[in-house]
Amino acid sequence: MNITHISIIKKIIMPHTSIINIIILLLVIIISNEENKITLKVKGTGGKAQIWWTYFYPQPDSILVGGESQSLDGENKVDVGTEETTVELIWSYNFDSFYGIFYSLESIISIDLSEFSFSGIKNMLSAFDNCTNLKSINFGNFDTSSVTTMYGLFYNDINLLEVDLSNLNLEKVEDMRFMFENSGVKKVNFKNCKTPSLIGMYNMFEHCHNLTSIDLSMFNTSNVLD
Repeated sequence: MNITHISIIKKIIMPHTSIINIIILLLVIIISNEENKITLKVKGTGGKAQIWWTYFYPQPDSILVGGESQSLDGENKVDVGTEETTVELIWSYNFDSFYGIFYSLESIISIDLSEFSFSGIKNMLSAFDNCTNLKSINFGNFDTSSVTTMYGLFYNDINLLEVDLSNLNLEKVEDMRFMFENSGVKKVNFKNCKTPSLIGMYNMFEHCHNLTSIDLSMFNTSNVLD
């Protein structure tokens, strides 16, 4: 149910009843406050793992490590022990930038974006840049319909061997420069991805020495300048 549906109900059922108005207000609040969650698999050093880049904001308002609530210490680290651990980052509000969100975080092994519900992300510049131990990323239904830049998105992710972007809407993306440069990717799936706004592809696959499979058949490069 969305706000349009609620408006129709309001017109049909007792439009001047204050109780109905209160119920409608509560429904709107519940619907508009969906959680945004990113799930990580991490492995720390000395029992600690940095899961947050110092200069990025806003920080998550809830962090669960192995299902237990924790707070970041002064170095943006959490206690994870010596084994691979699940870390959940949860926001109860929306924001529009993934700029450098996990930049150079060597503790991260996998990233799952399938439960990040907000559809207004515009900037993914260097979001996973230099995550040298990152091995997998699941986009699920992550909404990229508003994203304009993926500059350096997977730069120097030397252990990331396969990336599936086939379900992503890339129609507003203008900048893919350095997107996979110096990464370990062997296979990149761009199937079904249309790029009518794309301007920059410079060094997009530079030094991707392992790359053996890529499908760019749906790409529109007529506007590409570099």
